[in-house]
Amino acid sequence: MELKLVTYKKENGKKIVDKTFCASEYTLSFGTIENFIKVIDIETLTRCKTDDDLLMWCGKAVLQGFDQIAPLMLDIFEDLTVEQLKTAATKDIAKVIIGVMKYTFSEIMSLGKEKN
Repeated sequence: MELKLVTYKKENGKKIVDKTFCASEYTLSFGTIENFIKVIDIETLTRCKTDDDLLMWCGKAVLQGFDQIAPLMLDIFEDLTVEQLKTAATKDIAKVIIGVMKYTFSEIMSLGKEKN
């Protein structure tokens, strides 16, 4: 899994790409999962059939768990600063969250399939 987050800056009055942050993988800590479970509607999540459905769901979850987003992004992308995060597109942040959650849930589901 590769996660990407693009930040922007203004140059000559135009918005241009400042930096692209990448992370090859990220595993949610128990505390982060606990915080997100408090704000997500699992029933609605299980009805998401497409990435667009997931983006819509994620947007609502982000609004409810807004105070959890910055620490999560700063943890995923080690060199990212708060000021840079403020310039990232909300849609891109949502895609990162979806990617992390998909990866985490698939890892959890695969635990029962491993042979000892």
